[in-house]
Amino acid sequence: MATPPVSTSSVTNSKIDVAGIVGQLMEVERRPLAKLETKISATDVKISTLGQFQAKLGAVRDALTGLQTATNFTAVEPAFSRTGVLTATTASTAKAGIHTIEVTQLAQANIWKIEGFASDTAARTWLNDAAQSTVRDAANATVIKVADNSYALWLTAKSASFTPTVAAGSGLTATEAQVAQNSIFKVNGFSYTRASNTVADVIEGVTLNLNAVSTGGGDVTMTLAASTLTAKPKIEALVTAFNEFQTLYKKETQPSAEAATRGILNSDSTVNAIMREVLSSFALPLTGAGGASLSGQKDLSVLGLKLTDTGFLQLDESLLAKSTELQSRLANGLRIGFDSALNKDLSQKITDMLTVGGLMAERVSRERGAQVELAKRKTDLEMKLANVQTRLTSQFAALDALLFKLSNTSEALKSALDALTNSQKNG
Repeated sequence: MATPPVSTSSVTNSKIDVAGIVGQLMEVERRPLAKLETKISATDVKISTLGQFQAKLGAVRDALTGLQTATNFTAVEPAFSRTGVLTATTASTAKAGIHTIEVTQLAQANIWKIEGFASDTAARTWLNDAAQSTVRDAANATVIKVADNSYALWLTAKSASFTPTVAAGSGLTATEAQVAQNSIFKVNGFSYTRASNTVADVIEGVTLNLNAVSTGGGDVTMTLAASTLTAKPKIEALVTAFNEFQTLYKKETQPSAEAATRGILNSDSTVNAIMREVLSSFALPLTGAGGASLSGQKDLSVLGLKLTDTGFLQLDESLLAKSTELQSRLANGLRIGFDSALNKDLSQKITDMLTVGGLMAERVSRERGAQVELAKRKTDLEMKLANVQTRLTSQFAALDALLFKLSNTSEALKSALDALTNSQKNG
């Protein structure tokens, strides 16, 4: 609450400026409040900055988790010895392997055409008649203009074959345009027949899409292999997340003799401790799942990364190209910043920091507690100042009234004395 403005004296012939005097005195009284409001503003800014720091730290944790989640790197992709015959999509359950596929016949839907309609409307009226509910359920219908005043219905079966009927004498004719047939193909020498060209129940985790027969070109070889493209985006995500975190840290902890250029988190021991923990964790050897020791290279260069002298992560394409086993290592589970004493990797340590009771969470909690305490002190001080202002106004208003009475008394005495003097002179 703010202290109310100083009201002027209600006495018309005021002898002193009550409002002016009380206002000047209150300016002095309000100096502690101004200092307190400055502290509150600084705390608000610090809480906001800590929130940004917390969010950036969480982004680093998420990027690390993405790199350390083995299933992100176990996906396989299909490659074919020749194109045009089939394509395939894979699910997470697909396994690496080589398969030979021969397509001898494609599945095709049963198609009928009904001719003899004089207009588009006539064709749709016939189709929408209650008697044709079986046709509507069995087929997808398209109206085709054959010539002026001549239209036909093109009926493509949704699944099984069907036979539409037309009433005798209606002038309509029903003709089967395409006989239904199953797809016939072989996978690794085993023969299959399916009602569709989309086959998802032969190779685990793989959906085959048959597009053409392979007659004349022989079998098509489909190779399912681990994708070589999934690692780099995850590594780039870590570089981006950490460098944004580091940029914020450097800006907000900037030392300076000038308050205007000094970082709001300068000399903040918690923030500095967190950054030291992150950097020291990057220096630890990479491990396998559960902290298992790895053979060969174990530093960040395995990921194609290096830590620059200024503390930023940098992706080195040449290092990444040399890391030929990276995809398989990631697929088997890789841990960054694993501390054997704690049995936790860096992402887990950051999670601990961000969880209630953790280093980062507690730091934010303490600052918010200080904010609440400052707000309470401000409220108490404002109430005190309001009381002081009321008291001063009352005291100076009373003094002003007293001076006014004394002035009136003085003038009355002067008038009486003047009258007495005059009377003596005239007597």
